[in-house]
Amino acid sequence: MLDHELKVTCEGEAIDFTVKEDSREFNPRSPYWYKIHSDGGTIEIKNTGVNEITLDPVAINVSKDGKYGFTFRELRLIPVGEK
Repeated sequence: MLDHELKVTCEGEAIDFTVKEDSREFNPRSPYWYKIHSDGGTIEIKNTGVNEITLDPVAINVSKDGKYGFTFRELRLIPVGEK
């Protein structure tokens, strides 16, 4: 399920984004569920070393059968020049 609203914060800088299906990947461990990839945007990490990054739910949607549906698997940090 998509269109959940999230906030990512790193060292005082925050971005809000809506989960969209930018791409999907077949999941051989669970063939009925695809891994959905969503580009959350760009956030500047100003300091080297250890930084705290938080992911906060702002609005999690309810499915047609009345269940909540959001599974967070990973956060990929990609240098801006390597997109």
